[in-house]
Amino acid sequence: MTSLYRFAYIAVEKFGKDAGELDNILEKWLYLLKNLRRLDERSKELQDRVFEMFFRAAEIARLPEEKQKTYRESIMNENDWMNAVAFAEEKGEKKGLEKGRIEAKLETARNFLKLGVPMETVVQATGLPEEELSQLGKQ
Repeated sequence: MTSLYRFAYIAVEKFGKDAGELDNILEKWLYLLKNLRRLDERSKELQDRVFEMFFRAAEIARLPEEKQKTYRESIMNENDWMNAVAFAEEKGEKKGLEKGRIEAKLETARNFLKLGVPMETVVQATGLPEEELSQLGKQ
């Protein structure tokens, strides 16, 4: 049986490139790991989004425990709020689409009735109840 995994061991302390010599994402990660304790700020070579996320997480990890807890709670509250807004938007969109469908059926029924199409045919064509169509005919 062959292994699906292949391991590579990297001696980070032997990585010798300077910030200006980094050619790819792996070299950037190795540079970051080797120099992490000495980095006070992100260099221009570490401006990729993944490093932005990394440094943000590192800043949070340096906060006192109570501030980390407050931060996590604020993120959860923000996520809850965003989910509630998304749900409301989706619900409103569905409601609006349904209202639009009904209005379209009513407009079609009005046009049929103006053309003198029999009530039974309009009921079958639109799926609207005859009572509702009767009121349309009076308008």
